[in-house]
Amino acid sequence: MAARTGVAVPFGTVDSNKYDELSDLVGAQFPLVLDVGVRVARALFLGAFLGGSIGGAGGDMSAACSASGMSCYSTTLHAGFQLQVHTRGGKNADPWLGYGLGYEWLHMAGSSSDRTTAYSFRGIELLQLAFGIDFRLNERWVMGPFISYSIGQFGHMSYSSSGKDSPSQSQEQSLSNAGTHEWFGIGVRVGVNP
Repeated sequence: MAARTGVAVPFGTVDSNKYDELSDLVGAQFPLVLDVGVRVARALFLGAFLGGSIGGAGGDMSAACSASGMSCYSTTLHAGFQLQVHTRGGKNADPWLGYGLGYEWLHMAGSSSDRTTAYSFRGIELLQLAFGIDFRLNERWVMGPFISYSIGQFGHMSYSSSGKDSPSQSQEQSLSNAGTHEWFGIGVRVGVNP
């Protein structure tokens, strides 16, 4: 089992027709990702990952939030399966390479004294790559830096808005012209081995 944290930065597009860069909707996020699984051999880890992150709005959305006096934030949830190859399993310095795939949920919300607005996107995470080095602290604990890169594609979007002086609105739709987006992350990982 291991936990990863750091910072992740968005790239790419959400919908190739309707939306601009993902970075115009959300800004950098601060994730916490759990890796849980089994070592099939000293060099091979099979398992799952579950992670959540939080951050602010980005680019055009951040400007719109400021102009309308809204407090805005974004959250992302990632879940899926992964394979890690540890090239020097059990050694004091253990480089590893991870590959995963899964599902992603992105939520953005803004609120003011009289209105709340939210956008949600979800879709497949086609590729999640990570590379790091685990340094052994003692017989059971390891810690070290990592970098990660993922590619995803949102297939569904929902929108809701409610206010004191206006009726509530909601909309859900499939994204038929979905673009691809990426997250680049860097941080530190702490793990425990049985």
